[in-house]
Amino acid sequence: MHTKSLKKLQIAASVLTVFFGVSTLVPLLASAQAETSSIGEQVTPITFNFDATPANFTFSAVNIDNPTQVYSSYYVNPQTRDDSTSLIAHDGRYNGGFKVTVQADDFVKTGNNAIVIPASQLSLVTAASNIDEVLKDGTTPAAVPMEGDPSDGSTDYDQAGHQFTSPGGIDIISAPATCGPEGRVGTYQTYPSFKLHIPNNTPAGNYTSTLTYTITADPTPC
Repeated sequence: MHTKSLKKLQIAASVLTVFFGVSTLVPLLASAQAETSSIGEQVTPITFNFDATPANFTFSAVNIDNPTQVYSSYYVNPQTRDDSTSLIAHDGRYNGGFKVTVQADDFVKTGNNAIVIPASQLSLVTAASNIDEVLKDGTTPAAVPMEGDPSDGSTDYDQAGHQFTSPGGIDIISAPATCGPEGRVGTYQTYPSFKLHIPNNTPAGNYTSTLTYTITADPTPC
């Protein structure tokens, strides 16, 4: 609650006296009275949350015709600079940190749930990330640890940590802070792209997976 004092407004009172049809203003001798009041403003803390998550997408089709060839398909984010292709998060608490992770389910064949492409065959690269934040003293700037070259055929997808091999998913925005003495206010935007390795023994068909983006306090709620 912020309180501001209003300036006092003093108006000298006067009375109208009439003498034989002539009007004359005569000031009162009593002291003028003044009243004060206050105005308030409530500042509500903003939590951390998503402003946008990427829309559904489809990998290009793959035709397996060589048992010794390595087959991969890519989704290179078009970075359209709108909410349909970007992941946008915000933190307005100025107290503590957060992280954004993404998890992937196995790719399940339509019509036969027993046939899957494991999620471990999927990898991720983020690009063109934009961080706009104000930090408390001593707070480490937020990072985007999966940033790299998302182009078709890029070897950045094969770098350690970019594969969906951990049950906890992949950290794509890392903004830790100690509760109380550290914190930030900011907006965080990134564009995820994906590579899917398709084993040579994969039966023909359509396969579908689900990506789950999660934002959590890091290291603990504040």
